[in-house]
Amino acid sequence: MNTPIYINYTELRDKLCRVAQSVGKISMRPVLQLYFVLREPSTPTKDKISIVAAMSYLVLPIDLIPSEDHPVTGHLDELGVIMYTYKKVKRNITPEIEWHTEQLLDLWFPNAYNSGAQVGEDELIEPAMIREE
Repeated sequence: MNTPIYINYTELRDKLCRVAQSVGKISMRPVLQLYFVLREPSTPTKDKISIVAAMSYLVLPIDLIPSEDHPVTGHLDELGVIMYTYKKVKRNITPEIEWHTEQLLDLWFPNAYNSGAQVGEDELIEPAMIREE
């Protein structure tokens, strides 16, 4: 009785963009790497479940330490969940995923240090679309 799980990646990316505005470019790098690992078809299901759980905790309004009440410590629980998940699944981060992460960060934070050429947002949807032949 395996029920498929459907994820609206566009909505998830939009929510991550809103989170990015409050936490900054450096803090978003591991989050976006997790997002692209989640999108990668070759990622094991167990790792995808861990990423979905971490992303859900990040974007849903449920919080152990509310950031509205505790501005400094309020993001520590999210940071802990993301870093734990990142450590578990970082073996799935490919150079291609790193490239897509940097391109999306450059798009979201155009005034920060820009390490490469900008690409259109539609080019950042699928990390598996670029393959060396």
